[in-house]
Amino acid sequence: MFQNKEIKSMDKKIGSYVLLCLMSCMLVSQDQSIHLYVQDTEQNPIKQVEKAVPFVLQVVVENIDGAQFPEKIAGFENFHVTRYGSSQATQFINGKKNQKFMFNYVLRAEQTGTFVVGPLQLTDQQGTVVTSNTVNIRIGDETITHHVKKQPYFLQVSMNQKTVYIGQSLLASVRFYYQQDFENLKIVEPELADFTVGAISQDAVEGTENIRGQEYHYKEWSIKLYPSKVGTLVIPAMQAVFTIQQDHFKQGLMGIFDMFGVHNQKTVQSAPRSVEVISLPESQKYGDVTAIGQFDHISLDVQKNDAEVGEGLVAFVRVRGDGNVDMIKAPKLQLPNGLRYYEANSSIKSIQTNYDEKIFEYILQADVAGNFVIPSQTFVYFDPEKKAYKELKTNEAKVTMYHTTASVTREKETEINATTEEVAQIQQYVFKPEQIDSVQQEYVELSKHKTNVYGILEWLLLVIGCISFLSLGYVWYKLYFENKIQSNFWFFYILLRLQLLKICKQKDVYGLYKLFEAVAQRYNLSLQDDVIISCMQSMNHSEKHVKNWQLFVERLMMMVFSKKELVKQEVQELLDQGCFYIKDFLFCCEKLRKNNKVHTNK
Repeated sequence: MFQNKEIKSMDKKIGSYVLLCLMSCMLVSQDQSIHLYVQDTEQNPIKQVEKAVPFVLQVVVENIDGAQFPEKIAGFENFHVTRYGSSQATQFINGKKNQKFMFNYVLRAEQTGTFVVGPLQLTDQQGTVVTSNTVNIRIGDETITHHVKKQPYFLQVSMNQKTVYIGQSLLASVRFYYQQDFENLKIVEPELADFTVGAISQDAVEGTENIRGQEYHYKEWSIKLYPSKVGTLVIPAMQAVFTIQQDHFKQGLMGIFDMFGVHNQKTVQSAPRSVEVISLPESQKYGDVTAIGQFDHISLDVQKNDAEVGEGLVAFVRVRGDGNVDMIKAPKLQLPNGLRYYEANSSIKSIQTNYDEKIFEYILQADVAGNFVIPSQTFVYFDPEKKAYKELKTNEAKVTMYHTTASVTREKETEINATTEEVAQIQQYVFKPEQIDSVQQEYVELSKHKTNVYGILEWLLLVIGCISFLSLGYVWYKLYFENKIQSNFWFFYILLRLQLLKICKQKDVYGLYKLFEAVAQRYNLSLQDDVIISCMQSMNHSEKHVKNWQLFVERLMMMVFSKKELVKQEVQELLDQGCFYIKDFLFCCEKLRKNNKVHTNK
């Protein structure tokens, strides 16, 4: 009996060994392999890749134990290569173990042509060398994908040109295709650091299109872009975010989740697009040309033909065409001696599709009385079709400036001339911090009050003010000469604030205007330059804030150059707004200087 027990125990052990051997045989790995695949960023296989647009090379390694991210693959020298992540998966198929390693790279090509990537060779732990396939990657003017499965929604971005000049108008069309109903569609734009964004169509154009034998509806928007640098620029992928409608059965199941604000949200994105941006050809005759396109009309108009000396006279220059009207700077006027001008507002009026009129406003002033002939003005633009610079000329205009008895004796004329001289002195020292000693002396002279100071309290305040000013000057002096201050920005701002306090105390609207104008001229800008408005928008100011700035400048210039008697309340409002906006305005000017968009007058 004892012997039978031993036999039974031995049978069990033998059976266990046999079962273990059978399982080991079943778990033998599949064949080893390495495969290379080329895909777009949405994981669709592609036939051709657009130049400068990123795409994905996926390396799939099967059943090679300990596979690591390959450092280099043959053919990578033709691309910009970035690692994009890896993953690993293990499966058991018919009792056999299958292990996959997936390594992803983002590639980008700067040249067109056909390039070969691969083969990749890896060695397993037993010393077996496994070789991958090779892939031919064709780089062209657009991305061409292989036939993909039916997609009820997708987003596509197209451009009207592949090569443009810097600053030239580029029209990007964003089209959302759909075969099923949707709600709450929102197009999410990427950060376009290399472009200035212009007009965006508010209303979508709707239509239908047959794509690969399938009928799609679409909604399309257009965006005007203006490239701000030379080279191959990429418009990153845009996204369409929306919610889809459920069928009745799913709606019944999901109703309880809708009570908690859970919705079936879906996101699709477009493929990135690229554009080649080139410089305008050099010209010895023309410089700083900002108008690019086709322009066919320009005119010069004056609001009225006569005005009093010192009174502001509004002039308009109108330019029409299908070019980059958003980016055109105000033309510099050529005026006869005795007349001067200030750039004012600008606006754009749509005449028809892709044909606009830009209107530049100027304030003309006369220093002396007389009859003046404003000569024909020249507008220079670059024609990208002819690849040549061209000119348009305006008509002449005649104005008469006259004196009146009241204006000759008016005390305000003397005050205006005095203020002009003061601002000239401010420009001489504010913009040159190395002349700090003379700055302090001149500023003290400018700040002297003509009224006598009476009483102990007034003298005490004066002494405290002097000590504070000298202390500030000393601290600045120490920091400057110890190289701890790299620019004169903050000192310049403090001086402006001090001068602004003086202007506010004297209720001097003209002095307020001259102060802002002096800052603008220092940075080669005008108060209503479009780049200032764009800068304020880039500083995340609200639309209301930017609009109020524009209204402030318009009201300021209107009050300064009109001969109407100023209302006390309006004057105070302008002064308050000036104190509010001076810092933002100076920050914008300094930001544009640092971005090399303007240069200061030293």
